[in-house]
Amino acid sequence: MYKYSFLKKDKLTEEAKQACVILQIDPALLQAKPEEAFLKEGVSKKVAETRHYHYQMKRKQFLDEISDYLRDLSNKGNSKGFMRSKFVSHEIKKAKISSQRSSPYFSTVKPDIPLREPLGEESRRKRQLAKNILDQELKKLVTKNKKDQEDRINRTMKYGSPKRKTKWKLEDNQEKILKQKEKRMQAKIRAEQEAKRRESTILNNFKKHEKRRIESLKKINNSISQQHEVYKNDQRHYLEIRNMSVSNKLEEEKNVQTALEKFDRKMKKFEQNKLKYQQNQLKDRHRRNLISPNVHMNSAIQRVPNLTQKGDTNGDEITQRKKLEQSFKNQIMHKKKRDRHFLEIRRAQQERLAKEHERFKVNIKQRDIDLQHRNQMLMKRIREKSSMISQELQEEQELKRENQRLRKKNLVLNKRRTKALESNYKDQLIDHLLEKKDRAVRARERSQTAGFFNSLSTGVL
Repeated sequence: MYKYSFLKKDKLTEEAKQACVILQIDPALLQAKPEEAFLKEGVSKKVAETRHYHYQMKRKQFLDEISDYLRDLSNKGNSKGFMRSKFVSHEIKKAKISSQRSSPYFSTVKPDIPLREPLGEESRRKRQLAKNILDQELKKLVTKNKKDQEDRINRTMKYGSPKRKTKWKLEDNQEKILKQKEKRMQAKIRAEQEAKRRESTILNNFKKHEKRRIESLKKINNSISQQHEVYKNDQRHYLEIRNMSVSNKLEEEKNVQTALEKFDRKMKKFEQNKLKYQQNQLKDRHRRNLISPNVHMNSAIQRVPNLTQKGDTNGDEITQRKKLEQSFKNQIMHKKKRDRHFLEIRRAQQERLAKEHERFKVNIKQRDIDLQHRNQMLMKRIREKSSMISQELQEEQELKRENQRLRKKNLVLNKRRTKALESNYKDQLIDHLLEKKDRAVRARERSQTAGFFNSLSTGVL
């Protein structure tokens, strides 16, 4: 604990005792107590520690109050009157607190936390039952107060309050009622103006929204037109590529046809040469048959440069003749094989060209079908989008028409309402002015009659 000058060995000085009397502090609460003093039977150590801590805090607060009080007394700058007023106000404050609570400690410090052992099941049930009973009593009390208040209001509405029975007070009440009605009318007019302002803001917002929507629809239309143009360009490019491929194929076909024509020409020449050779051979044979064998052999030997003249024997002539015949046969066989080979090549080329031509036709047909299908799908999509846009535009136009119709209807209703309110307000004002006039006339007549009776009583007319 802190050291205090007025506390020596747990004993207070005379000034501190006087301060305790003025501040209404029990000196017994300022004595230091050990923790063992709070230990009792049935109390746990934790509870004893917390109680000891609360006691120490309370003791420290009281000691701080006494030290502040003594410091204010010892201050030479304070005058006697000021100190007296201060003491008086302090005593009044303490008296108020002591009247509210038993100890001044509760005015500045939080109340002690009720530290206890945990409750049993039976005590919990009893506490809950008591709480329920208290809640029921409170509810009954509230309902009773409400009922009493309603009865009081009904009584005043039926018989009137006893304080307002005179005629003048009733007239004042009528004036107040008229003023209240005027205020209500003004509030209604203000509310109508506010509603008009809100309607105008809503209409402006709706117009802005419509503008944005139309702009978005225009953007969508532009994007669709751009897509259509891109599609047209792609189709044009594809057709150009297809035409180029077709032209290339046609050129290839022309080249093949020219090659085939050249081959046909060569084959015709070969056949013509072959026929000429056969005719020449027949002529030679016929000539040989006419000429003697010796002359024939001599001519054959002269024609063949590689043969050497070994003799004029018949065996050599026979062998030479056989060799020549065999060579002629071989040449003819070789020509036949070559012609057959050329014919097979020509047939294979013709078949290959026919297959390629058919495949090319099939591919072109398939591409045309795909293009048509794609065009149909794109046109269908464009039609759907255009129909959706047209439907949205129609819906917007219908909404605009409906809003215009409702706006006109609201304007007509507002005009009628304002006219009715103005007429009612004028009628009420006229009635109020007439009542005031009648009241003034009655008051004047009353004053005149009172003056007349007074003059009669005094004897002076």
